[in-house]
Amino acid sequence: MKCCKTLILIITGAFACLPVISFAEMTWTCACSTAAWNTRAYHSSVIFDDELWVIGGWDGNITIFNDVWNSADGIDWACACSSAQWPARVWHSSVVMGNQIWLMGGGYDNYQVYNDVWYSSDGTDWNFATNAPWIPRWCHSSVVFNNKIWVLGGAYGWPPTYMNDVWSSTDGYNWICETTSADWQARRRHSSVVFDNKIWVMGGNITGPGITTNDVWYSDDGINWECATPAAQWSARGYRTSVVSDNKIWVMGGWNNGVSYNDVWYSTDGVNWTCACSTAQWSARCDHTSEVKDDKIWVMGGDQYPLPFVNDVWYSTGLGIEEQPIVKQMGQHENLAATIFRGPIQLPEGKKCKVFDITGRIVEPTTITRGIYFIEIENKIVHKVIKVR
Repeated sequence: MKCCKTLILIITGAFACLPVISFAEMTWTCACSTAAWNTRAYHSSVIFDDELWVIGGWDGNITIFNDVWNSADGIDWACACSSAQWPARVWHSSVVMGNQIWLMGGGYDNYQVYNDVWYSSDGTDWNFATNAPWIPRWCHSSVVFNNKIWVLGGAYGWPPTYMNDVWSSTDGYNWICETTSADWQARRRHSSVVFDNKIWVMGGNITGPGITTNDVWYSDDGINWECATPAAQWSARGYRTSVVSDNKIWVMGGWNNGVSYNDVWYSTDGVNWTCACSTAQWSARCDHTSEVKDDKIWVMGGDQYPLPFVNDVWYSTGLGIEEQPIVKQMGQHENLAATIFRGPIQLPEGKKCKVFDITGRIVEPTTITRGIYFIEIENKIVHKVIKVR
């Protein structure tokens, strides 16, 4: 187990009088302000048959759902099933594997918690697979990795007992305990994704309802885990969502100690995180869901704590940052005078600016490590900088 720490950089020299570079913030579009499904949070969602699906959840008042909804465009929604065969529930997980939607665990009123597994090939008719050998739980996370369904952590009982066990199944029926105690601290309301051929576990509630974390962990086998960072740049939180898009991990929204968020962060390595959007157009919320479809990131429903639950649907096409691989020959610029620095590269606002490493690859100022870099302003290489530590 090892932890990687983010370097702190301080600018010196010729750039000190210039404003910090500002990449374009991602913008969000409201596909639907009031979807056909009831306001809800604590639901799950998947992409299945090239459509968005919303499954179960709670309306924030008295109703816990076992309905299933689908949409091809996020605007028009159809009810695939008003009352599924599985009992109504919240804080369950859903994935897609083998051309089927799989639903696992979750809970109901009075802290009834499940370990059942259900599947459907059409979202309408559901089949019971098994009561899994893992402890009944809610607020866990699930992914599909190496042709297996994975269940990670979660909680049971009240006050809740948090878990950090990891289970996998090749068929949804038979489950193997990969580890009873992963290296990451037991937690619930965390999120997980598959990125760079690894499972990632991020944030969540640890040790108590109001205690959260912003650590990031990864594993290539579900058994052995390493800490990418003990404290990501986004603030500690639970109840938020994570997806993978454009070769980046994205973290959106969430809640911590009475505060809901609507910021959006991304990372290309799980260690260094960049704020893509400090205040999204969608309201601050937690216990929403997010998916990636048609090269868009989608946000659906959620709890606006302390405001009411919502049933809106939003999407973003990303940052609009031009990203190219190797695009410049740097050798001809070696004779440029160099500025030595130990901090964030600062560039003039209102100009088209890029940063290149010595191979000619575009890099983001927040992710650079020790080395030599070139600054292009208005399509002309004009500065050479050297990061010393």
